[in-house]
Amino acid sequence: MPGRERAGTPGGHALGLTVETNGGHTTERRLPLLAVQACLLLASAIVLVLTTDRPPSDGLLRLLGQTAGLQLVAQTAILRRRFGSVIAPPVIFAILLSLFTSGWLLLRALNIEVDEYDILSREDTGSLILGTRFYLLAFPMFCSGAVLAGARIGGGPRAEREATRLTSGLIQAGHLCIAVGLLPYVLLNANNVAVVFSRGYSAYYEDGSRLDGPLVLLGYYFVVGLVFLAVAASPRRARRAVRILVAVGLIRLIAGDRGEGTIYLLAALMISQYRGFRSPSNRRDLVRAVATAALLSLVIPAIGALRHGYGGGEPFRVRESLLAANPIAVTLNTIGTTMYPLVKVIEATGSDQPLLHGGSYVSGIGRLLPEWILPGWLNEPLYASPGVWLQDRMGLSYGPGFTPFAEAYLNFGYIGGAVSLLGLGLLSTRALTITRNASPARGAFAFGVFVLTGFAVRGSFNYVIPQVVRYVCLPLVAAMMLGARYGARLRQPSTISPRAIGEGPETG
Repeated sequence: MPGRERAGTPGGHALGLTVETNGGHTTERRLPLLAVQACLLLASAIVLVLTTDRPPSDGLLRLLGQTAGLQLVAQTAILRRRFGSVIAPPVIFAILLSLFTSGWLLLRALNIEVDEYDILSREDTGSLILGTRFYLLAFPMFCSGAVLAGARIGGGPRAEREATRLTSGLIQAGHLCIAVGLLPYVLLNANNVAVVFSRGYSAYYEDGSRLDGPLVLLGYYFVVGLVFLAVAASPRRARRAVRILVAVGLIRLIAGDRGEGTIYLLAALMISQYRGFRSPSNRRDLVRAVATAALLSLVIPAIGALRHGYGGGEPFRVRESLLAANPIAVTLNTIGTTMYPLVKVIEATGSDQPLLHGGSYVSGIGRLLPEWILPGWLNEPLYASPGVWLQDRMGLSYGPGFTPFAEAYLNFGYIGGAVSLLGLGLLSTRALTITRNASPARGAFAFGVFVLTGFAVRGSFNYVIPQVVRYVCLPLVAAMMLGARYGARLRQPSTISPRAIGEGPETG
């Protein structure tokens, strides 16, 4: 009978879309959400038009911050409806993208002051308003791309027929990636933890304190291997891979790398739901999301306090440091000051810096080629690493980070930059969406991309494509080749144990 089915049943692919089934045909409910999204985009444009002629003031900045808060709540509701869960890769990515630029604005909207380490409070109010106005237009454009892009990917009878072969290949490729990346990753984290506990968190950011080089980068294969096993292995082995991913995330947090650690923990949460380890429901999703946010709002300021105090030669007390400030306010201020690169880019392009017209994106694609092949201009910091360019331009001794909003503005200006965010929403959502009938390879790709590039919300485009190609696409190609070899063996007259593909009962 015709009915309505939610994409996300236990034991299946639990992250994806809300779909309707009618006589075996699947119809996505996109048109109503597109209409709601269009209304939200129009409302944002109306607010911007109505406030165009108002002189810069703290009151106007507070009003725009309140608009940003309402916009984030509305966008989260739309995307949750679109993808069936708050804990879905495209939704989490959009929330992070917003908070890393709007977090400071939300504090201003609530009239909460954070005096210590608040670099934006020292900026010109007019510049802050210009950055906020661009964000208020660009973020709903990004979400419009996400709503448009959430089409059905993969799945169908062919995907079901190939599931066994792909599962076998993913498991073998996962073990291979772990074998390649384990030693470099252990050495990397052992060095980072040793630096932190011997010389303090501030020493972690001194030149020469971290291990670097091509060999260390092989460690990313270890994390991708865990993702492959968590997606494709038998439930017991998949749970083990998820637990190890959680442990890796905690180690990264202990070592002071809040961004990478947070992404790993979020990925572990989403994979648990994907595999059916946690049954999906709106209420439970909300509880898990709130609990995760509460945990991070304690961990992020704790690590920040340790960075500034531990290892300074005097006794440092974490508890007293945390009680001295509102942890939620400190968290929003810590992550939300990525508004700073956007403000500085707008100021630069308004004075002496011409637009790049897509140059940084071309440079990002060019990272796939050997450096000696690339034209010289693609290796300049302005194109190859806008964050480094901004650091040099501002004469800073530390990296201020960057943001997709700042990169879009640097390339195309106000209107063109907002439109380019629509394209980013389309591309990122196509990469992160997992549908009800998607093959295991699709799940491995989406979670692998999230693990490696989820922190691109505080970066630029220059490293995203190389990371995805080298550490996700190449292992997937290996998985398909190994799976094809397994399929050829399966067609031969022989006995294959169910455990060979991670599906059979396990003992021990």
